[in-house]
Amino acid sequence: QRRTIGWLVVTFLVQISGLHVGTNFTSASHASVCISAYPLFVVVMAHFFLDRDRLSPLKLLGVVAALGGVGIVFADALGSEGGSSLLGDVLVLFSAGLLGCRMVFGKRVVQKVSPVAYLIRLMTLSLPAFFLASLLVEGIGGHAFSAEATPQVVMALLYQGVVISAFCFVGFIHLLKRYVASKLSVFGFTTPICGVLISHWLL
Repeated sequence: QRRTIGWLVVTFLVQISGLHVGTNFTSASHASVCISAYPLFVVVMAHFFLDRDRLSPLKLLGVVAALGGVGIVFADALGSEGGSSLLGDVLVLFSAGLLGCRMVFGKRVVQKVSPVAYLIRLMTLSLPAFFLASLLVEGIGGHAFSAEATPQVVMALLYQGVVISAFCFVGFIHLLKRYVASKLSVFGFTTPICGVLISHWLL
């Protein structure tokens, strides 16, 4: 599985980078809608790359409906301030495509490798690359927190590390090993509901 995991690490690096850079150029609510488009990519790619996960008429209808929602976001982006958020929306949508790809091929890997072992390899190989990229792009100053921002930054990092990486990633990969990828990915459509409501509340 080394070659496949290697490609998944590269996909993970580009996908997470695209998500964070793209979110910086658009609103949190737009980003949450665009990243939640990944089930569209999963449904289509699973048809070609996963056994017993074929594209049915009902799935196709769901894909068309979801594409309509993404289209509304892009229409809103084009109509607001000369399309100022369009670049961010495109980058986050590209990230969603890579997330879908990672999910489909990750399912193939976890049939032969423990989900936790797969995740540890993914993180262990990608973290040094992220750190190096941060040093090259932001310099060492990018790792210094101002005194007043430190509590919020630490809480955000703990949330990303403990809740997202430790709980969500591991739990999702365990589910991915057992269940059909296209059906499991549909739960991703709860992301924009949560994202729009929470961004309205916090931002």
